[in-house]
Amino acid sequence: MGAEAVQDLDCGVLRTAEGDQDSLVRFVVGSGEPPKVVSAEEIGHLGDPLAKGPFASGLFPRTAQGVLDMLDQTVPNAAPADSQTSFIVGEGSQLPADNPRASVRTFLVTRTRVPNAGPEIVVAAQTPEAEGLVEVMAWDDSAGGFNYYQTTPGQPWILAGNSADALRSGSAGAGPFESHPSGNAIMKELRLPWVHWKSFRAPVPPAVAPQIAAHPWFMDAIGAETFEAQIQDSVRRWNRIRLDRAVTDDLVGDALRLLQPLFATPTVNLISADIEWSKVMRGEVDSFAAPIAFFLNAHALRDICGLELPEPDKLQVQSLAYREALTEHGITLRENGEPLVPVPSDTHFAFLVPEPAFEDTELLALAAPKKDDPDEGTLLSRRLIGCALMVDFANPVLSERRAALARHVTGDIPADGFSQRLGDAIAGSSEAGEEGAPEAEFAELWNAGEEGWKDLAQEGIAAYAEAIKNLLAGPEGAKEVFRLAQSRREQVSDMPIHSEVDFLFATPPAKLGERLRMSPGAQVLPVG
Repeated sequence: MGAEAVQDLDCGVLRTAEGDQDSLVRFVVGSGEPPKVVSAEEIGHLGDPLAKGPFASGLFPRTAQGVLDMLDQTVPNAAPADSQTSFIVGEGSQLPADNPRASVRTFLVTRTRVPNAGPEIVVAAQTPEAEGLVEVMAWDDSAGGFNYYQTTPGQPWILAGNSADALRSGSAGAGPFESHPSGNAIMKELRLPWVHWKSFRAPVPPAVAPQIAAHPWFMDAIGAETFEAQIQDSVRRWNRIRLDRAVTDDLVGDALRLLQPLFATPTVNLISADIEWSKVMRGEVDSFAAPIAFFLNAHALRDICGLELPEPDKLQVQSLAYREALTEHGITLRENGEPLVPVPSDTHFAFLVPEPAFEDTELLALAAPKKDDPDEGTLLSRRLIGCALMVDFANPVLSERRAALARHVTGDIPADGFSQRLGDAIAGSSEAGEEGAPEAEFAELWNAGEEGWKDLAQEGIAAYAEAIKNLLAGPEGAKEVFRLAQSRREQVSDMPIHSEVDFLFATPPAKLGERLRMSPGAQVLPVG
């Protein structure tokens, strides 16, 4: 018997759907269902502005501007025009204007209806008024979550699924849920200084995009700091629904998928140092603070678990040593291996690295007790979150040791006493008796009790902070930290978040090919 064909689960397969361009076709990649024209009656059951307005009226816009114009014509109150905001993202937006790759990659336009609830609609396109790829995320009040739509010239509109499809077997990780793994709206750089976005920290000059610089979407574009707030509100809205649906009949269903953020790295955000690379290159600063999220899961350990974190003075990278590291490895912005700017160079803001994704950290926060509230009545206790995240805590992303703890999450788990049951299962496992096992690391903290675990964790973080300071004080420290950062970047290059352009990160001519990790003693070591 011959080998079975491997199903194409990439988002690009959506473009193979055929049909009248004035129609809507449902095509949820990975679901096992073939593309199917959505009837007028079925459109009537969808609860998002695009379906209730243009599609229900038999209108199928061909441009991004057309989407918004037709919304105004058909359902003006569902996505009010006076709430519209536009944003600019482009990895080439900070390149010199005469560089052939200087460009704006995407416009994002949002409209909101309910304050602090996130956008009702997000439209993404390279140009406002020319036909091309148009992607829309539209909030469905009936089903909850976003409906994902897209169209290209000559193609019907595609309904690629709802946020809930990101969490279903088959469609999980397929189609749009490659890059939206939990069904959430995403923004790669979700914290200041937003490396690839127009913001108050990095204006985008009109010369980078002369063909569209006079369009209101460009002229009126506001900063990434506003989009950040919108995305955070949107993430919280869907995460609340997701969490509520996970607990049914007093059981936590599909607990392994729900707890991915506690153990694994389903996706990442990107964070950089708060310093422009040009200032580091010119020697205007002797050192700069590396982002704390590079060294540990700062936002979860501080904001959820209440632990104290290292001060920025312990995270100072020497500028000279960093420049030498980039020079030694031939680091610059590259496309297809060819430099776009001279060596050495970095992204507009220096030291861009992956950090734990906001959507994952926020899911843990929603499942945890609020500050000053008792743990009882919440799904995840601070103790469980803290003990899990402190396993291999010096590697806040891509930790194989922490990911191994997920083997103790099996089937549906009773919601009553969920954290206690899971913590006891890990700490009481046979692996917990094995020296060096991640379960043993977890058990040492867990067995210290409700308050004792925090004391042990705080001691570990304090010792780690001193070790980092000592590492960075020496001439080779920044080079070691660079090697670790590059290792993590290369691992992220295999994730969907890296899919749009080659020069998301500054890179060497060839991958370093090292899988590295940080130890609690601030030693950079091979994985394994």
